[in-house]
Amino acid sequence: MCSTTLAIFTNLTTLWTLVLCSKLALSFWHVKSCLQGNYLKCGVKNLKICPRELQCDKLINWKNIDYEVVGKIDDGMDKKAQKVEYHETQPQELLQYLTPCLKEFILHNYVHRWQDLQF
Repeated sequence: MCSTTLAIFTNLTTLWTLVLCSKLALSFWHVKSCLQGNYLKCGVKNLKICPRELQCDKLINWKNIDYEVVGKIDDGMDKKAQKVEYHETQPQELLQYLTPCLKEFILHNYVHRWQDLQF
């Protein structure tokens, strides 16, 4: 039996706030190493997932946006276009895909918030 409670993430903000550690007292920002995913007390590993969910043979449908090279531009660089990729995989494959994405998104989102406050 798994003691993890059901978590429903209605948006990315609720997901990444779960994996971040608490802010230090009187601090507006989180610890830098936490935002970079290098802090031992926080990170994607804080997502509580039951082993039974990872060992499930049931297939789930999900999609992501990726870039595809569609040609070259004048200076020889690749011209890229976004494309939607559809997947039907087991849950653990979705988690393997999301783990590095979430780590990058946390830092990206905080840099964006910091820049927004500056201007």
